[in-house]
Amino acid sequence: MPKVRKLTADEVKLLERRGKSERRIIEEQYDEILAEFAAGDYGDVDLESNEKRPTVKNRLRAAAERRQLGIKFFRMRGEQLRFQLTERNEATNNAEQDPIPVPVLTTTAAPKNGRRKKKEEVAVEPPKGGGRRGRRRNNADT
Repeated sequence: MPKVRKLTADEVKLLERRGKSERRIIEEQYDEILAEFAAGDYGDVDLESNEKRPTVKNRLRAAAERRQLGIKFFRMRGEQLRFQLTERNEATNNAEQDPIPVPVLTTTAAPKNGRRKKKEEVAVEPPKGGGRRGRRRNNADT
């Protein structure tokens, strides 16, 4: 008689993820992490040694957008991130209230670059010899 056993929840997840790209699997993991959070909740992330801060922030931001939420990150030192999930409208309203100032560029005369022109033009005769520089040497001349 064959031995039969029921698969654990972890084994089932591995089977369901089969055939998915690594990027899609990571998306689902971050979606699962943020599933516990609602708008207004705060969270801490402890980064592992192989994780990069900007990568984790971008993945959390993308997961929040998929849930129609905004996310605000707070400045932290070390291997930790702190964030707050917000209503998406609240996050976009903050951006509209504090627009990024755009510097105004004024156009002025372009600076003179290169060689300056001579004040007095002096006529120079073209070299003799068919426009070549110098004299053509013959083997007999040397």
